[in-house]
Amino acid sequence: MLFPQIRTHGVLQDGATRRMELLRSANRLHNGTRVQGAVIKPLTRSWRLKYVGLTEEELGRLRQLIPESRGLAGGFTFIDPWSNMLGYSEDLGAEAWQSSALGEVVRVNPGEPGDAIHSIRSLSLAAEGIEQVVLLGGVGVFCFSCEVRSDASAAGRIALQGASQIAQTNFMTGPAWRLVRVVGEFSQPIDELRAVIEVGPGESLLVRGVELDYQATPSPYKPSYGAGGVYLGARIVEEEYVQTLRGQGWFDCDLEVKTD
Repeated sequence: MLFPQIRTHGVLQDGATRRMELLRSANRLHNGTRVQGAVIKPLTRSWRLKYVGLTEEELGRLRQLIPESRGLAGGFTFIDPWSNMLGYSEDLGAEAWQSSALGEVVRVNPGEPGDAIHSIRSLSLAAEGIEQVVLLGGVGVFCFSCEVRSDASAAGRIALQGASQIAQTNFMTGPAWRLVRVVGEFSQPIDELRAVIEVGPGESLLVRGVELDYQATPSPYKPSYGAGGVYLGARIVEEEYVQTLRGQGWFDCDLEVKTD
């Protein structure tokens, strides 16, 4: 089960905070020196989410997560609204990305990983490219975006695919950087979401700032430096629901979501 979006096609609304906690052992020697020890509690992440004026339908979708958070239930999938959903968004040659059989992916600039620019090239008479698979298990609206350019004009495509549902954008590149995006609204549950970038037969293009968001619009690029912001086995550890004075059927809600 995937943590649901509200009617604005986002997770955040009235306010939110994020916290990360790592517990280590520590010892103090006889001379007063403090020695940091091993990790005795793994890294935990938690999000405090505040909603105002939810409808009964929206509140009902949130309440469906409660049984998934109790006892031996496996939890639900939570997408960190401050993070890029893609793993290794700054390294398109990493194992998290699958390259097509006759596609070539090469980093073309030095410097910090977050500033990486990659060349994607087709070595065949067909479109070639890369894709990453993100595990989900639900419905929602997603926005996949990146910046592209090429010295010579080239044709490209970005796409989001979940089972038989697909959204795609075809584009042409030139010497100036341009942002391209595709918005996929998946109304049928999907277990895996595929984010695809392709270039036309025998052509190449430069790519930077690859971003996947759990919302209908692109956000500023955020390097992931490893795993993306998709967390399996999340649980609601605290919740409060209040019917508001705005009228029957409107609710305020406070939730704390936690994952190891």
